[in-house]
Amino acid sequence: MSGSCNLKTCWKATPDFREVGVILKERFDYATQIKVSNDNYGRLETIYANRPPFATDLVYFDRSPDFCDRNRELETPGTRGRICNKTSTGPDSCAALCCGRGFNIFRQTRVERCNCKF
Repeated sequence: MSGSCNLKTCWKATPDFREVGVILKERFDYATQIKVSNDNYGRLETIYANRPPFATDLVYFDRSPDFCDRNRELETPGTRGRICNKTSTGPDSCAALCCGRGFNIFRQTRVERCNCKF
């Protein structure tokens, strides 16, 4: 037996945040709606699916509410009247915020004093 010590270090690191987001978004897009009923002995019954969900699949019971229109019960304001970004493809895009209702384009000019010193 020697007098030296062997040291083994194990590192665990979280995956890249964007990578996790991409995987979750993909699983969200293919999530399976399920319902539980007493007539099938408490087993899960899939709705609109050709196969039972895998252990790694996302499942849900109820569809998400429509956030385009105002919902007083859920206290969501809807998106009507919101300003959208016509060049964006993200959540602030006109396609996402206007929900197929169409939109008007207007040019806005702002004059501000910048208190610049030369």
